[in-house]
Amino acid sequence: NNKTGTLANGPVWTTGKLNNALRFDGIDDHVDAGNIGNVNTAEMSVSFWVNFSQLPGSWDAVISKGIGGGTDQFQYVIGDNGAGGNLSLNTSDAITQYNGNCVINLTGKTNQWFHYTYVWSDTGNWCRAYENGIQAASQNTAIGMNPLATHPLRIGQGYGANGQEVNATIDDVRIYTRALTTQEISDLYNIITPTPTPTPTASPTSSASPAPSPSTTPTLTLLPPYPSPHLHLTQLSLAAV
Repeated sequence: NNKTGTLANGPVWTTGKLNNALRFDGIDDHVDAGNIGNVNTAEMSVSFWVNFSQLPGSWDAVISKGIGGGTDQFQYVIGDNGAGGNLSLNTSDAITQYNGNCVINLTGKTNQWFHYTYVWSDTGNWCRAYENGIQAASQNTAIGMNPLATHPLRIGQGYGANGQEVNATIDDVRIYTRALTTQEISDLYNIITPTPTPTPTASPTSSASPAPSPSTTPTLTLLPPYPSPHLHLTQLSLAAV
């Protein structure tokens, strides 16, 4: 079943890292994908490209599945841990919150593209965070997620609350209901859009006009093995796989 994300308060389509991306103003812009259904709470992975115009403030988030900051109001959030200027994994099992895990410091990382992947295990009690395909943080710690949560998935906003939005451009959001391998994470970072090879144009002759070159469109090449996501934001389509 396909899921459609709703653009709330005016995020703007712009040139992204791979194709088109969404520009969020850090005031109230976000994408609301609604309830994407139950997820496998044993292990999960979330990856995305982001270009921060401004570092995240306290509790601002790139991705969140929740309606608020109460213990029973969110399932997982990837965003700031309350200190400002970082990314972290924050989860809740409806009884206890597990905040500020696998922190990545974002100091000096504005106005340029970075690829981030967060991988975690509820049953294994660990998380790992990757920046540009390389592990940047790892932690053995309790990770709890509410298996009954029906909260909406939102991109560009933390905890479903105005005032916790990121000022950034976000591209190629992917959510997986399993732990990606290090090779798969590297492959996602190394997705490339090749430059098309122009079609040769025939030389003009006295008896014929030169034939126009057919237009060429860049195609997205995925480096194998390409992992299929549970959810993939591309244009406005959020496709459950």
